[in-house]
Amino acid sequence: MADAAPPSFLLPDLAWSFLSRVATLFMVFGAAAPYFPQYRQLQKSGNTEGFSTHVCLVLLVANILRLFFWFGRHFEVTLVWQSIVLIITMLALLHLCCGLQQSSRMSTSTHLFTDFDPRYFWAWSRFLDYIQFCLAFTALCLFVTYLLIDSQLFVETVGFLALLIEAMLGVPQLCRNFKNKSTAGMRNEHLMEPET
Repeated sequence: MADAAPPSFLLPDLAWSFLSRVATLFMVFGAAAPYFPQYRQLQKSGNTEGFSTHVCLVLLVANILRLFFWFGRHFEVTLVWQSIVLIITMLALLHLCCGLQQSSRMSTSTHLFTDFDPRYFWAWSRFLDYIQFCLAFTALCLFVTYLLIDSQLFVETVGFLALLIEAMLGVPQLCRNFKNKSTAGMRNEHLMEPET
């Protein structure tokens, strides 16, 4: 016996359910999607000159803070997953950048997170140092959140800082482009070059 088609009054519910799931997937992965081509371009060129790793710093800090904001004021779980995907994406980009910089580095001097040298903040030699920073920052946020979770002012401040930091996302790349006096190495630069 063939399967009976669902009653016609269920079709709009099924369609909305499907669209809702698709929209959720777009929200979760949509924020990280622009960095997938950037990753491929860096991997292909083997050069990180035009990419500012401080973009990764901004997104890591903003999304870690957003996760801690969730503990104080629950918001849509889709945004929690979006933060987790962005954190993983930024760590993957940092891993690639560290590997590429290590292979092209001529200097034998290394800069470590545990040196606590502010001159080399976010310019460490190993990927492990970036992981150590993220863990230390997360542990600090965990401790402070544990102490102040009952304070509405603290919770709202964490949410505000997460939004403010994420709003500053373009600043590191702008500074990098200004310093280099070029946009070379940025994703989509091929759109500006005439075809030959």
